[in-house]
Parts: sequence; C-alpha cells; structure tokens
Amino acid sequence: MNMLRVLRVGSGEDCEIRVDSPYVSGMHCRLEWDGQRCVLEDLGSTNGTFLNGTKIGGRVAVVPTDSITLGRQLPLPWPKQLLEPIRESHAAAPFSCRTGDAIQIGRAKDCHIVLDYPMVSHRHASVRQTNGGLAVRDLGSTNGTFVRGHRIQDEVIIQPGDVIGLGSYRLTVSADGFNLLQQDGRGSAILEANGVAVDVPGRRVLQDVTMVVKPGELIGIMGPSGAGKSSLLSALVGCQSPTEGRVTVSGADLYSHYDEFRGQIGYVPQDDIMHADLTVG
Repeated sequence: MNMLRVLRVGSGEDCEIRVDSPYVSGMHCRLEWDGQRCVLEDLGSTNGTFLNGTKIGGRVAVVPTDSITLGRQLPLPWPKQLLEPIRESHAAAPFSCRTGDAIQIGRAKDCHIVLDYPMVSHRHASVRQTNGGLAVRDLGSTNGTFVRGHRIQDEVIIQPGDVIGLGSYRLTVSADGFNLLQQDGRGSAILEANGVAVDVPGRRVLQDVTMVVKPGELIGIMGPSGAGKSSLLSALVGCQSPTEGRVTVSGADLYSHYDEFRGQIGYVPQDDIMHADLTVG
C-alpha cells in the first residue's frame, strides 16, 4: 500500500478514532501510514501522548509492538485500519494459486508453501482452485487448520480477506481471491486485556483490568492473597472467560479463537506444578 493513510485520535466528532474520555483532547494525536512506516504525532493535546512511557514532542516512528498512551493512563490499542497494511508490508511475497493443481502447505521441503514451525505438520493442508474461488482442506495435521478462527474438518471455500491459521502462521486470501499472503506471527503477538472483570459466587474478585503485553515482555502478576492474581492469569491464558471485558491476541478474541491460540500460550506458575513424589522407573 503506497497511499497515505491518516487516522486522527481524539474526543472530537470528526476524529477517525474517537476516545470519549476527559483526559483526551478534541484532536489529541494522529497516526500516519505512508506505505513504509507508521508515524505518531501529538497535536498539542493537554495531557500529552506517550510512547512506551515517554512523552513525545514531535513526530516519531512507531511499530505495533509499541505502547501508545493518551495522557499517562489511557492505552490506545493499535487501530485495525493500520495493522493490516503494516502486516502486509512485512509479509512474504504473495503465492499464486492459479495453477490448477492443489497447493500443498506444510513443513516438508517439497511443499509448495514451506512453513518451518514445530506445530505445522509435514503435509499440513492443501489449497485448490475451484469454480467458486479457493478451497482449503486439512491433510490430517496434528494441530489443525483454522479458517476465520474455527478448526475445519472438511474442505472449506475461502473468500477474499479470509485468514487460514496454521500454527503461528497466517495465510490471508488476497482481494482478487487467488493469492495467499503469508505472515509469520512468531514473536509479534500482542496480548491485550480491556476492561476485564471476574465474578465468583457472591462477589467480584477482579474489576476493570486493562493491560497490554508486548512481544518479548516478561510480566509478573503480584499482590496480596485474594487480590485476584489467579483470576487475572486464568482470564489471560484462556482458562476462565471474564465476566466482563475482552482478552485479545493481536486483535483476535482469545476465547472465540481459543483452539487456534491454545498451542501458543504458556505461563510460569508461582510454584512447581510437578509431582513431588514420583519415582524414577
């Protein structure tokens, strides 16, 4: 994408991204994508715009792993309008499916599309051209093939904009419906909690938690007994759906796409979860 794309952020009605908060100015900041990089600029806001905790003065280049905050306390999730062109600009060259033959996808070196990742089977899936466009089929893979976040069992017709998930890889059907745009999601996933609350019988143990975990970050959840640490962790890793709010992975709802993400989620507990009294056979 070579055309300039500008998104104004603020509380004003003419902003592309409206944020209704007393801490946000009418025209607070803007994000600009020129086809090669994304630039953040504060527009003279009252409470400032912060990048990774530091107040910005002029125009600064940003990437999706950066944390943008309006004022000191209000995180700005990365706009979906910018994520897609940024991902496409970093993606591998499109793979044409106009061959008439089935395209094999997998870890094997003789596959048409080779995805070198442990969760991808040697011959994982195939895509073929049909009268209605493209169709994808799982080839008995261990970890499954996903379309629109759902694991497929039979051959499925895919449309422009549909995303095929295989391990950490995403293959997006191009606008013309006959090319696959490949993106490797390793090391780029962003975990977000927005307004997460958790209820247990008789009381609320977690209230309005909003946080962003960027790639490569090590996060410690600390607090006194009963503060809701385990409840928050359970919500973040997909073990317990929050009563209110939403947990997303790179913009996709964790619980709607849990089967797709479950093999990519892990955490370090506060105590060993190994059996202490097992003997060596």
